[in-house]
Amino acid sequence: MPNAKTLLRRPVTAAILSADAVPNALRRRLRKPVPGQNGDTAIVKLEGLTPAAETPDVQQHIRTGALQFWVAGTFANSWLSNLDFNALPTNLIDYYQRAGTRGELRDLAGAEAVWETIPRAIRMAGPEALQEFRSGRDWSHIVPWSMGGSNSASNGIFEESSINQARSAETMTREDFALAQQALNSEAFRHAVTQTASVVVTAALVAAVVEGVFAVMEEGLRYYDGEINKAELHARVLTRLGKRVALAVVISGLVVGLAFVFPPFTPVLSALALPMAVASFALLGVRFYSLSAAWAQRVGIEPASTAWQQTKDFSGWAWQEAKSVSVEARQGANVLSSRALEWVG
Repeated sequence: MPNAKTLLRRPVTAAILSADAVPNALRRRLRKPVPGQNGDTAIVKLEGLTPAAETPDVQQHIRTGALQFWVAGTFANSWLSNLDFNALPTNLIDYYQRAGTRGELRDLAGAEAVWETIPRAIRMAGPEALQEFRSGRDWSHIVPWSMGGSNSASNGIFEESSINQARSAETMTREDFALAQQALNSEAFRHAVTQTASVVVTAALVAAVVEGVFAVMEEGLRYYDGEINKAELHARVLTRLGKRVALAVVISGLVVGLAFVFPPFTPVLSALALPMAVASFALLGVRFYSLSAAWAQRVGIEPASTAWQQTKDFSGWAWQEAKSVSVEARQGANVLSSRALEWVG
């Protein structure tokens, strides 16, 4: 029996998996790749779905979309935790009890009300962002304490310490308050952009890794069957990576943007994280099973004694191809990352 390396050089007829070869719960049929004008790869026949849902693009969109909702939902879980005042570190709670009070201690409800005067986007970023925010800022009274002003949240706003100290015991004017509010809004916008960028970059990386694996396996089938050469293999993989990463950026960016613009959506997004994770990994598992079965038939894995070596041969080939493609993709990714960081900074 020829080894895997010999088989990889010789085109063979595409494998057809019978229904008996797949568990009933995951019944799928793998069809031979059919070259098309748009470069479609082999597809998995999903019984019970509409013809449109059986196309490779739609199936990939579903997998990518579920993954991005999962990534965004994971971040939303963290944001919700950060928006819980009682979960703050003790030193921060103590700070909000004493901020601007000249030593007088607020109760916890009053401290929480002062904390809530900080824009939501900053609070969502967590304790480290709050520590950074308090540096160089005071909680300034609108009506000074010396003139009968209270320490309640409604009588103060966070602003730069130098401005507060320069005003001394004077009442804050409308213009002063507007400038302080504008500074807070600018800081909130910076944090919103930073957090959105974190989600988008994470989503793009997840999409790149997942699509990279499936692109190499799916396009590798076409290369193995002699339908495309190595240059075409690399071009197809890079094209698919570009499409999936772009789609991931759009989906995650829109989802996170909605969470910032419409706060009630955040807990909904958090609740979607687990089901989306289950759905995405289930779809990925089904696809990986089908592709693995196709490769197993192509490289002729039969006796248990040779299966391990043949699997290692194929894995080594796939890894080399993935590394070859990643070298080309990394250059573009580095440029995009540098520009994104410059813009956020």
